[in-house]
Amino acid sequence: MKRAWVLGATGATGTALVEQLLGSDEYSEVHVFVRRPLQLQHAKLHVHVVDMERAEDWQTGPAADVAFSCLGTTLRAAGSKAAQHRV
Repeated sequence: MKRAWVLGATGATGTALVEQLLGSDEYSEVHVFVRRPLQLQHAKLHVHVVDMERAEDWQTGPAADVAFSCLGTTLRAAGSKAAQHRV
């Protein structure tokens, strides 16, 4: 069984991906690295609330077989192009 990392699991894309991974028999652990806590709870789910601008916060997580990046935001949600670029 595989371990997965998901960066950015609180948006629409990340949430859908995490639900798919949790429902799959192929994955034993799903580690999500997010800017804000998830409301979702599952035996295979491990939530890591991190500062994405500090790579050391998330680059030292548990070993994974596969990693997915769902990081992103809209200009409206970010408030400015500079803030959107940081995400």
